[in-house]
Amino acid sequence: MPKNFSNDLVEEIRMRADIVDVISEYVRLEKKGRLYEGLCPFHYENTPSFKVNREKQFYHCFGCGAGGDIYSFVMNKERLTFVEVLEKLADRYGIQLSQRELSFEQKEKNKKAERMVEANALAAKYFNYLLNQPQGALARNYLIKRGITQVEIDKFQLGYAMNSWDDFVNLAKTRGFSEEELVEAGLAAKRDSGIGSYDRFRNRLMFTIYNPKGQPVGFGGRVLDDSLPKYLNTGETPVFNKGSNLYGLNWAGSSIRQQGYVIIMEGYMDVIAAVQHGIENVVASLGTAFTREQAMLLKRYTDKVIICYDADAAGEKAALRGMDILRDEKCQVKVISLPKGQDPDDFIRKVGTEKFTQIALNEAKSLIEYKLALLLNHLNTETGDGKVEIFNQLKPDLQKVSNAIEREEYINLISGKLAIPEGAIREELAKQSAGMQENGIYRDKNVKNRNTINGLATLAINKPVAAHEQAERQLFFFMMEDENVRKQVIAVLGNIFFTNSLFNRLFKKVQEKWQQGLEVSPAWVISCCANEDERRIVVKVLNQEMPEEKIKYKLIADCIQNLNQRQKQEQIIVLRQQLKEAETAGDLVKMKNLLSAIQQLMS
Repeated sequence: MPKNFSNDLVEEIRMRADIVDVISEYVRLEKKGRLYEGLCPFHYENTPSFKVNREKQFYHCFGCGAGGDIYSFVMNKERLTFVEVLEKLADRYGIQLSQRELSFEQKEKNKKAERMVEANALAAKYFNYLLNQPQGALARNYLIKRGITQVEIDKFQLGYAMNSWDDFVNLAKTRGFSEEELVEAGLAAKRDSGIGSYDRFRNRLMFTIYNPKGQPVGFGGRVLDDSLPKYLNTGETPVFNKGSNLYGLNWAGSSIRQQGYVIIMEGYMDVIAAVQHGIENVVASLGTAFTREQAMLLKRYTDKVIICYDADAAGEKAALRGMDILRDEKCQVKVISLPKGQDPDDFIRKVGTEKFTQIALNEAKSLIEYKLALLLNHLNTETGDGKVEIFNQLKPDLQKVSNAIEREEYINLISGKLAIPEGAIREELAKQSAGMQENGIYRDKNVKNRNTINGLATLAINKPVAAHEQAERQLFFFMMEDENVRKQVIAVLGNIFFTNSLFNRLFKKVQEKWQQGLEVSPAWVISCCANEDERRIVVKVLNQEMPEEKIKYKLIADCIQNLNQRQKQEQIIVLRQQLKEAETAGDLVKMKNLLSAIQQLMS
């Protein structure tokens, strides 16, 4: 539990939030009996195996084993920290997060971040104002030539930064901002002399960059003459990191979830042109260097990604890098091949909305198709060396295709394009596969990576469970459901009978709550788990169907008998060891007492 927030606050949010309501934003759920079910958002499936229990406030996938409470779902789905999820849910359900529960350092950090956002908001408003004044005529004319209207200017908060060294700095100082705050926000830079500061953005068309919450956190500025750099972005600040943001995501988020896929473009104007033409599920990567952090950010919204970069060497290189990153993040990624020399802005205006959407959905190429097309344009397929070079560059990508049918399709494609027998391709892949396995390349040596939520199942879930541990899990489930069963079990087995460390720890926590006269919800128990593996095990236990009364009490009796018998066996082992020691010492009285105790346990 993060030290900044009390257990009471976490529980209040959990009780106020509705897990079905929240998960329905990501998964289409249908009510089936007392549960809700849908397609699992954590692994690919055709038949729903993902269940949500509104009464107990937890979810469980019978396919991949994923499970947890409302906090773990949002954390895993949106790749957020616990504190970020807490803030998100608190805001959604109108719960005030008291500043008294934050450390002094966190309060100061939050205060600084708020001031930076306020400074950016002032800058965005001022730049937008200047764009519509005589001073902004040059920038305004540039936008008109690019087909941008006042509607887009207002929607995207486009603006103009004066060709002045201190225009914005002076304005911001009159609004209560210090020069130090402006420098930290990336809106000003310190003079070489160390005295005073000057505007970072001058004589530029300004694009306001928002975070997913819709807060202005940075800017991109385009020159209006031949000076360099052509584009200047806000540097890294406590509220902005270029590699962790995506331009337009604040507007596109809901459309991405609704459409089920996202189109990544290269620049600000590409996104604006797309939205102008009714294509709203678009974002830009703030340059050509797509990052793993941006991929993780997109995964909060969808795992289906289409890249549409400029049709030049830089764009092709960036598309390949982006596809590699997105594939490694388990995204389904394709790329639109534009005509040479065109960018998305030009292409959309040329072909129109309907045609562009059709191309995106039906003609976008997979990584192997796209890479093959590029290689065919750059290498000679008339020679054996050229064919070998092309195949060698495609081979690592082919090895990563796990679906046999999909791999066969690619083998057939490559065979046809290179005039190589399919058998030869399979033979080479088999050699590569054997070598990889021999060298241990296929084994992910990081256990944490092998047990991620996107796996088919964790090692812990699939590990065979001994009979006595199964009995412990069964009793844990019944005790959580029925107070009378709890009393019955404790009366026979005592308070400490769990041999499994996980359930022993959880039972102690649950006991503390019960002793305080507090109710314990399944969702709370799940929140006590230390990691994803533990959550999966506990959810699986708590998600059982309650059997009929007659069967239920028979099961309880069998479990108690199993564990009672095991306790006796363990006691007998200890007593027999003590008996050996008594024999060695020649203590006849102790031997007699120990034999009597052993016989009593065995009867």
